[in-house]
Amino acid sequence: MEQITNRQSEYTAPFIDTRIASDVSEEFTLADYYPEIKKVLSFTARAIPEGKFISGNEIDCDGIVSFSVTYLGEDSTIASVSFPIRYTQSAQLPENAAASDEIVCDTRADGATCRVTAPRKLALKAHLTTRITSTRICDASVDIQNEKGVPASAAEAITVEQKCTQTPTVRLYYGAATGSLSDEITQRSCDRAVSADGIINILEARCEEGKVAVRAEAIVTLLCQDQSGMYLTSRETVPFEVDVSVNEAEAGDRAVASAIVTSIEITSGDDGLYFELDYDMDVQVVKTVNVTICEDAYSTEFENTVEASAEKIVAPVKFANAHMTQTGEIKRRGESADGEYVIRTSADASINDIAFDDGKLTANGTLNVQSSIAKEGEVSVEDGKIPFSFVTDAEECKAPFYRADVQVTDCSARIEDGALKVTAQLAITLSAFDVRQVNAVKKVVLKTEKTLEKTPGVRIVFPDAGEDVWSLCKRCAASRRTLEKLNDLPEGVTELNGEPVIVE
Repeated sequence: MEQITNRQSEYTAPFIDTRIASDVSEEFTLADYYPEIKKVLSFTARAIPEGKFISGNEIDCDGIVSFSVTYLGEDSTIASVSFPIRYTQSAQLPENAAASDEIVCDTRADGATCRVTAPRKLALKAHLTTRITSTRICDASVDIQNEKGVPASAAEAITVEQKCTQTPTVRLYYGAATGSLSDEITQRSCDRAVSADGIINILEARCEEGKVAVRAEAIVTLLCQDQSGMYLTSRETVPFEVDVSVNEAEAGDRAVASAIVTSIEITSGDDGLYFELDYDMDVQVVKTVNVTICEDAYSTEFENTVEASAEKIVAPVKFANAHMTQTGEIKRRGESADGEYVIRTSADASINDIAFDDGKLTANGTLNVQSSIAKEGEVSVEDGKIPFSFVTDAEECKAPFYRADVQVTDCSARIEDGALKVTAQLAITLSAFDVRQVNAVKKVVLKTEKTLEKTPGVRIVFPDAGEDVWSLCKRCAASRRTLEKLNDLPEGVTELNGEPVIVE
């Protein structure tokens, strides 16, 4: 029999999975040196979380929504301005929030709007959705006490036997890093930089001892004007590597990484243009383990009481950084004209939900596209939404617990047959887990003053390391034929492989 007081194993369980929704809005006045606004050509809103503060059972998530607006001025020049709007969101956490290993806040800015309220005034608004997730480390060991409330002695505890299952589960760990990159922009014919945007594309996240080695690239998109007045788009890609410290990481573990650009600055020098980009990076590491969960416990010698609770186990079904190409068509609202061309196309994407079916995982999302088109001395704006689905093989899952992020690493559009033909490159970070419920025994109280009147109807024992069928039968005074029948073992088998065995 096994002394289950010595069993030490831990597993990861879902703890918090909730969402907060709120709106941010503000009106801004442009400085006098900016041209008056004739028409807004494009705008983006990006949420940049800065931190979280937990007091008691309340959590505050704060940060900045960074708006970037490109517009056509009354003097027919194109200008770009950036505006920050601070935000704070609050939510109530469960009573035992302090037991959480890590609380992660993912914030997205969707449904952004931009209105011109005066020649130099803009009213900006965005809808914020913050998803708060965390996991909790649970102890799978069984606490064995006697009726006096003190730990049972080895002689008493050894009489406790259990029915248990080997359950695959995970341990999750997190890490973060910040960094800066700078490089020259190779657009030699650029006379004036209008706007710049940047993203971080994760190419690989690899676990090593005590760290996650991330291979990535910074992609900077620049809208500029050449000496002839033509607007051009330049795209710079700068590969880089960074090590993110995660003390528990080991070679062979799986990891994913995601990153956001927190700021980007364009400067002019005597020999060209340069950019400097700051970013925040997060990594998540998963260790896959098997945990023995006690489902039932009793004593073959003493009366006892058992305390059990329904617990949820997290098991990985997909954990990866991936890329995909999405194409689509946006019908235009304006009329086509000869000589028109696309000045720039920008896009952002979001994952709306995840579904599992027949061994496949499908992440459904939306690609929001904006294109500025020059024609006959005017500039018009066309925008639209393109749905996309990312499909990959995965284990079957009934109750997904997931984190997902998607970024547009490249986007282009061309005018064809009265429509915009769009091609976008998407980078996806995906962590999807199955949530399985088990009935876990947490505590057994042995009433050592009351001996059982009869032996329980089912007796389960745990073989010692290397113990074979003959040794077990001798130790338990059991029949080999009965043992083979009760455990559906082939006749004549000798190895037990350490699995629990029914002997009566």
